[in-house]
Amino acid sequence: MKLRVLIHIMLSYTTNGLNEFRKDPRFGPITGKGYTVVVIDTGVDLNNPHPIFGGDKNNNGFSDRVELVVNNDLWRDPSEKPYKPPQSLQDRTGHGTRVASAILAIAPEVNIIGAQSLVSSATDRIINWSVANKDKYNIVGINLSQVILTNTMDDFKNPINLGRFNYQSLKTASQVGITPVAAGGNFYQSFKQPGLASPAAYDFVLAAMHTNSNGNRKATNLNLSAQRRNDAIAAPGTAIPTIQIGGNQVLSTGSSLAAPFVTASAALLQGVAEKYLGRKLTFLELEQVINQTADPIGTTGYKEINVYKAADLIWKNDLDVDPPTPILNTVNVSFNNNVTKYGFGGVNSPLLSPTDGVTFSDSLIRLNNNFSGARVGIQNNPTITVKPDTLLSFEFKSPKRSQGEITGIGFDNDFTLWNNPTNFFSLESINQLWSKTLIDDYQYTGTNTWQKFKIPVGEHFTGTFNYLTFLNDQGSSEFKNIQLHNL
Repeated sequence: MKLRVLIHIMLSYTTNGLNEFRKDPRFGPITGKGYTVVVIDTGVDLNNPHPIFGGDKNNNGFSDRVELVVNNDLWRDPSEKPYKPPQSLQDRTGHGTRVASAILAIAPEVNIIGAQSLVSSATDRIINWSVANKDKYNIVGINLSQVILTNTMDDFKNPINLGRFNYQSLKTASQVGITPVAAGGNFYQSFKQPGLASPAAYDFVLAAMHTNSNGNRKATNLNLSAQRRNDAIAAPGTAIPTIQIGGNQVLSTGSSLAAPFVTASAALLQGVAEKYLGRKLTFLELEQVINQTADPIGTTGYKEINVYKAADLIWKNDLDVDPPTPILNTVNVSFNNNVTKYGFGGVNSPLLSPTDGVTFSDSLIRLNNNFSGARVGIQNNPTITVKPDTLLSFEFKSPKRSQGEITGIGFDNDFTLWNNPTNFFSLESINQLWSKTLIDDYQYTGTNTWQKFKIPVGEHFTGTFNYLTFLNDQGSSEFKNIQLHNL
């Protein structure tokens, strides 16, 4: 009688800086321990025998690396002991299990929350649940390796028009510090032009396209089928060793495998940030660190993630997260003749004098008379378009909080600001009537100190404007370093 022995091969990437990451004493102990990622897919194999899933040391009936299992219609309380998810949550196709094993090959001690969903409304519930339980499970990432593609080429030309598949829920997740990562798709050979599937096309999601590298060799080019766009990050995704249902190893290919590489890397990099900076990175910080340190892929213009270089940049605390080049920028730039007087009643004068109560010097505008105001022309551009992702940033200072009826900043075309009050943000406002018609969500909380504001104006309104407008009712106020970005 022959003795049959099942040998488990532990998966381990060595490319993309991971080998250097593990050997460096600064980063080697960082394995994803204490962090959780949510895998929204076909589920996970609940009691996979492969050691990469951690066994079942607590005898609760499913693998130790599987922290929790949820799906679209059942939320179980993990305090129920033992917590035994119904078999309906068992992965039946294997895709989600392979994706989870790819995450664990990079971050071997990260916890997995498995979720079954390929339906938008159900995925929204899972994402919203992740946001609500972020602190409880220390959730740092959401992996979406299943892409959504409808039947027209316009999906790649205009990704924002994809029916906004999980748009708001994913945006909220990124704003609270969870990094969504989505597969870009495997359709390039079919469409023959760059683009991304949904939800990878969204600005607040890390989009992953796959290269021809695997766990043992470095890629020199993108996979021919990889859907691509220059704002996506590449990661190994060809012939990747993964674990399927039942514990056997199988090679898998596609952007579905590039996404978990990025998700797991994000968990490791958050570990580096917390250890050496004492905090997690924001989504924008993490995105810029990954892109800034990525390795060029030949002369294609695309880049592949390098975990070691990203970790080193975080360790050096050399974070310089700047938005894209601003479409309006008053930093260290004289307003020159772009500033004219603006009165509350819509009266303007092309010439400013000290009696107007408006002075300006380089990047600073000071308003120090009752009912004084100024408008700033959009430099050499006659109009500016506020899009859904437009961000307005500036610094503001006032002698005290709520010193008059209203002080603020807004957009205007024709001196009829009060006919369009939703285009104006009040920073100080005590007039209840006006406050109800203005955007009053961004209030000054200081006293004679500069306070930085970043207002996602595109979330409040969109459209075309000719001027930035500043108003001041009583006392004095100052604005400086005003920038407008399309992110």
